[in-house]
Amino acid sequence: MRVLVTGSSGLLGSALVPLLTQDGNQVYDITSKECNLLHKEQVLTIFAYLQPTHVVHLAARVGGLFDNLENNMQFFEQNVAINTNVLSTCKNLQSVKKVISCMSTCIFPSDAPLPLTTANLHNGLPHFRYLHRQPRQTHG
Repeated sequence: MRVLVTGSSGLLGSALVPLLTQDGNQVYDITSKECNLLHKEQVLTIFAYLQPTHVVHLAARVGGLFDNLENNMQFFEQNVAINTNVLSTCKNLQSVKKVISCMSTCIFPSDAPLPLTTANLHNGLPHFRYLHRQPRQTHG
């Protein structure tokens, strides 16, 4: 298998790439430094060059808790664009046989030690800002 992992510098990607590699797969891992997934042309170019048979799509715009709270619409718009570019390229590229896509948001236990690791990702209740958040009022 030729496996392409997007978002390989993130929490999940950095843990997954070594596991895929040890199983004897040909693994390509890309980060935002190699390809800006917001730009469809860059996505098409790198996917056409690598010709992956399997894609594990983990890339997303990410940020800290407060960045996410303050800019949630920008997070949404950019993540929709990233996913549209990656998934439509996978659909149209004949080499791709299977895609696994994982979406996430900025949520972690309130008292988790930093930097956050996979070992303590789910230990405890979500950060208090999410537990006590009130819905926004809409006008219209």
